[in-house]
Amino acid sequence: MTTPAFTCPCCGATSSNPNDIAQRYCGRCHDWTGDPGLGARHLAGGCPERMTEQGFADLAWLLDAGLEVRIGPDAAGMKVTLFEGAGSVPVIDPVTVWPNAVVGAALAMARMIAEDAGYAAGGIRP
Repeated sequence: MTTPAFTCPCCGATSSNPNDIAQRYCGRCHDWTGDPGLGARHLAGGCPERMTEQGFADLAWLLDAGLEVRIGPDAAGMKVTLFEGAGSVPVIDPVTVWPNAVVGAALAMARMIAEDAGYAAGGIRP
């Protein structure tokens, strides 16, 4: 049996606290890093707890889920667009993070949105 948990997309800390899971809150970062609305602000800024390799882990997860990932600059910041296979129509609306944000923040947000849409590592969809 798998114990429910929330893993922070910023620092990688994992919590099995039901409140943290429900609110997607990270006690290490002291923010709602897993919330698509609130987390973008945190992920776009500087955080002393951020794992430098997390962007690579998020990219690997997205690719393992069978998604094509396109990253590029946007008028508002960095944009990540996800496609299924080699499709030309995005399967999820492009994710754009604030100006000067690192690509890793955009990848973290893209992974959260893909998870919410039912994508999973190994290309498994519920």
